[in-house]
Amino acid sequence: MKTPNLKIESRRQKVFRYYGRGLSQTEIAKVLKVDRGTIVNDLSALKKKIMSKFNKNDLSDVLMKIEANHDITLSELWTLFNNSKQENTKLGCLKQIRDISAEQVSILQKLGVIEKVPEEIVITKQEDMKVIEEAYERAKKLFMAEEKIATNTND
Repeated sequence: MKTPNLKIESRRQKVFRYYGRGLSQTEIAKVLKVDRGTIVNDLSALKKKIMSKFNKNDLSDVLMKIEANHDITLSELWTLFNNSKQENTKLGCLKQIRDISAEQVSILQKLGVIEKVPEEIVITKQEDMKVIEEAYERAKKLFMAEEKIATNTND
């Protein structure tokens, strides 16, 4: 009788992690090779389990800690971005910053703190990455040009 419960708990831990990384219910179902309805039920059970741990006062403390954690993580990512000379690292930082910022907006929207952004102005992740990559390429060219001018000035 214990084995099915362990199997369910193990799957729910995976669902929790994938959901936290931004995968949709359908994507999680494909990865775990289960029906989407199973994922819906797992998420519902996870939310109930989380909410049962908090009263209303605790919830505001938890949200404040989440917000502080996001801020710390963003600060560390920007520091890594600014200190790195490797293009892949910089691009990875920008991707993480985008995802964390989008997560913050989503949480604040769900809580009713900010209004939902109209669909016509939402940029998809693919379009967003194109914008980030183009901006990075422009910044890199500008940096190289400035470096070349500085080198020529010093000669």
